[in-house]
Amino acid sequence: MNFKDFLRENVEKHAVLAFGRMNPITNGHQKLVDTVKSIADKHNATHHIVLSHSTDADKNPLTGAQKLRHAKRAFPGTNFSVSTKEHPNFLKQAELLHKQGVTHLHMVGGSDRVDEFRNLLHKYNGTHKGALYNFKNIEVHSAGDRDPDAEGVTGISASKMRSFASNNDYKGFKKGVPSTMKDEHAKQMFNDVRKGMGIREEIDIGFELVLNEGVHDKGIFKAVFMAGGPGSGKDFVMDKTLRGHGMTEMNSDKAFEYLMDKEKLDKTMPKHQEKRRNEIRAKAKNVAELRHRLAIEGRNGLIINGTGDDHDKISQMKGKLEAMGYDTHMIMVNTADEVSRQRNVERGQRGGRTVPEDVRKQKWDNAQASRSKFAELFKDNYIEYDNSDDLKTADDATKEAKEKELLDIHKRIKKFVGTPPKNNASKEWVAGELQKKDTLPLSDPNASLPHKDSKAAEKSREMGLDYYGHGRYGKDGEVTHRSVHDKLIDMKKFLKTNDNKNETKKTTNSSSSPKPSVSKAKPKTKTPEPIKVDYENDPQ
Repeated sequence: MNFKDFLRENVEKHAVLAFGRMNPITNGHQKLVDTVKSIADKHNATHHIVLSHSTDADKNPLTGAQKLRHAKRAFPGTNFSVSTKEHPNFLKQAELLHKQGVTHLHMVGGSDRVDEFRNLLHKYNGTHKGALYNFKNIEVHSAGDRDPDAEGVTGISASKMRSFASNNDYKGFKKGVPSTMKDEHAKQMFNDVRKGMGIREEIDIGFELVLNEGVHDKGIFKAVFMAGGPGSGKDFVMDKTLRGHGMTEMNSDKAFEYLMDKEKLDKTMPKHQEKRRNEIRAKAKNVAELRHRLAIEGRNGLIINGTGDDHDKISQMKGKLEAMGYDTHMIMVNTADEVSRQRNVERGQRGGRTVPEDVRKQKWDNAQASRSKFAELFKDNYIEYDNSDDLKTADDATKEAKEKELLDIHKRIKKFVGTPPKNNASKEWVAGELQKKDTLPLSDPNASLPHKDSKAAEKSREMGLDYYGHGRYGKDGEVTHRSVHDKLIDMKKFLKTNDNKNETKKTTNSSSSPKPSVSKAKPKTKTPEPIKVDYENDPQ
């Protein structure tokens, strides 16, 4: 070996490496960046902060390219790069640095990962089988008390930032952004995170759904109030009696908030209501909340779940819904005081949410006082179920009797939901919706498919009809039938009946309701293609 080769072989080349998700960039990453640069200066080393390329809507909403852009804006003058499929983790990144001639590796991470980095980096260092590199020295440095990319309690920074984005809380999000980042850049990162989490897309889809769904759904204009004190076991009863009816469940407080909103949104989405539409989007903290708001806008079937200790609030909601055209029902789940108390205690022992005993007792007393009031308010549409028995330990006779009672309630609600709405408010809304939907194109790619168990769809298949979207069926580009409340309606007969009624009304000087029009395709060259429906694989 000559002298030049000896010197080349013994030259020390240091590199400082940090690897993280930074999804999104937070002020918690500032210390990591500062530590990397400080160690690099001390050892006259190059520094490399590698951002993971993995992407998913849950914990990794930003793409590698987006993270790189935001990181460079937040920490200018820093050497950032993005991992690849060939070098996806810190071990493969270390291997890459070794191939570039690095002899001394410095790894930087949160104190909670120092041991992990040290053990794994040394495990694959050397000339043994399975080794990835052969550094002369590996040193792991702590950048602080915790890994800024960690999840859970220790990683509150990264997860909290995504939570702020999910809840559309830019003010909270901005507090966690590095101080070096401009507001306009922070706003772009906020929007990128929300988009990556699918929030904006799902909200927009939600608006499309409320425009496209509704009138031909089975459960429209039906609302069931679910009430019961603490420890009543409402969830168990609800699962046995209300599942499978195609209704949207929402908390009673949220339902009250939506229903008391004096400004109503026109579902035709006129230009002058664009501001109002954006306000509803902004109010929706997440997709579930937006779905609840739109369920009311779309007159969908509702399950309003509450404690039942506020008679006046439920009475107001009932009146508001019925004024909109809804039919209402109530299931009151009752339990003995001691059973309620014991279940509250047991829930806490299992690690679940519990309420203080004085609060539980007050709510239970209020629910008891409301029972007779609810019975009077809902009359024949009031059901009360005593859920004091534990069916897991009950004797066979009790268990059989209670299961039969639950089944009877399920059948009763099924019949209630399956009865078409009959009051004038609901009829006028349905007629208006039919007219609106008949202005939509017959081959609308955004139209949702009918449910695979839809009776209207089944009947249409028997008749050999094509599906044109938005509850419309027909042949050769002409809509001949409509699905209303999951029943297939012959539009010619419907219109003829309406015309006769209108003629009668004219003779008595009464106003006629707007009649739904029948859509006819007028293609210049060909009949529009019916929407293809795969009933076997339809996810609905």
